[in-house]
Amino acid sequence: MKILNLVPKYIETISKEKSLKKYFSQFPNLFEHYFTFWSDKNLSFVTNLKTIKNGEQLILDNIDYIEKKLKHAELPVETIKVVLFVGQDVSNGHAAYLDNEWWVWVPVETYASKIQVDAFLPHEIIHGIHYSMQPDFYFSTRAEKNNTSRQIITEGIATLGTMQVMEMTQYEAMWADFLDKENYNVWLNQYEERRPELLKFVTENWDKSAKKLFQAHDPKDILKFRIGYLIALKAVENVFSTTSLSKILEVNREYFSIELLKYIKKERGQRSRS
Repeated sequence: MKILNLVPKYIETISKEKSLKKYFSQFPNLFEHYFTFWSDKNLSFVTNLKTIKNGEQLILDNIDYIEKKLKHAELPVETIKVVLFVGQDVSNGHAAYLDNEWWVWVPVETYASKIQVDAFLPHEIIHGIHYSMQPDFYFSTRAEKNNTSRQIITEGIATLGTMQVMEMTQYEAMWADFLDKENYNVWLNQYEERRPELLKFVTENWDKSAKKLFQAHDPKDILKFRIGYLIALKAVENVFSTTSLSKILEVNREYFSIELLKYIKKERGQRSRS
């Protein structure tokens, strides 16, 4: 993978300039994408140099190992480019089609430990690989980005892929060290207690937006606390239990959507009767 590191330019810019124009000019389409789909120009950029340099170094120290693990899983990482930059601490990253190439964008300020790099960086790279192989899963509007079925499929693949590639547990792949095990078990128990309601919400919003399922806004309400990742993982894991990751990435969107919706409706029905 080719790596473009914009972090030094950011540090140089904030030390000499009042404006970030020179920094944005390094990759204009990246920042246009970032502000359009993930953040807001009016939010502040992270300026804590210790946080920035720590995240940058953690990623640089581990990315070669992650690339080797992805290659070992027979994933086409050579099609992907990675850009490291400083953002507004709103996302661990994602993938985007920029300047006629597939890029995985990684805001370094959101990585504070090795386990976070091991869990979330492969996840974002798998998104990039998936989009490059099946562009129908990519988005060009906010509505497309937040589409429930698209998110369930793509996040399920990226989470399962991280577990397999990095030989991680479900807990590690979804949370790294953001949630301790005691609270993780509480989260799982809440999922089991509310599973029929949650699966009903997913099926009824399959072709609509269910953005809150993948956000972490309210630990007291799992519907707004990343529960979409667990629903997505369970669906992909069960429907494609005998299929390799490299083959899962080749499955077209229409077939994927039909099979996962069928599985989730079946699970919802079984849980409602139990």
